[in-house]
Amino acid sequence: MQDKERSGAAVSERKAVVSDHGSIDSMSLLEGFEVMPLSAEEMENEYFEYKVPGTTARICYEQSEMGLSELDCEALKALFDEVLSEKNPSRQLDFSYDANGVASNEADSNAYFAICQSFVFGGYIVRGGCRLDEDRSTWETHRVGADASARTVIVGNLRFMSPDGKPHKNRQVCVVMPIVPGPGGCGYVWLEGTGKEVERYRQQFLQVVVGEGRFRELPGSII
Repeated sequence: MQDKERSGAAVSERKAVVSDHGSIDSMSLLEGFEVMPLSAEEMENEYFEYKVPGTTARICYEQSEMGLSELDCEALKALFDEVLSEKNPSRQLDFSYDANGVASNEADSNAYFAICQSFVFGGYIVRGGCRLDEDRSTWETHRVGADASARTVIVGNLRFMSPDGKPHKNRQVCVVMPIVPGPGGCGYVWLEGTGKEVERYRQQFLQVVVGEGRFRELPGSII
């Protein structure tokens, strides 16, 4: 699964590469992120993590093998098909409803239900017993890559609550669906850490780790 590749930087550092793992065909990590040794139990859902020593900054992967319906796959594909520009590289998804229960953006709302089925919400994305704070979290379509290789992915800017229901102030996650989830489930990669750590690495994570990575659909059957 894991390999090492020397970066093109002047400084003689090595940059980790993950290949042939779940929905990852090939994906380079950022310099300074080191692989964390995990037990067989911790590697459930194909989980792995790379961490910057002395910080809480991590790049992680896991996958849900729960297949999506054809309708859910189509709802998500509509978002991946959005064409975004360098000038306007993202669009926040609108999941709101008016007083009469009518969705402000029906296509976004349909995709929300598919998104909710695409993650292992008992996995490491909710490490330590925390839970998603939906009121403070946002989702967006986001342009990654450059020129002819540019494409659209789905990004979640996640905030959390502690098990006691209080806002978790020291942990944020930038999670990415790199390709359209399919009948075999969804693989996703994320950057996590404090707010400052996520802000520091977010752009490189999106443009290098995700934008230059190659991903593949998990095998499965249409529901």
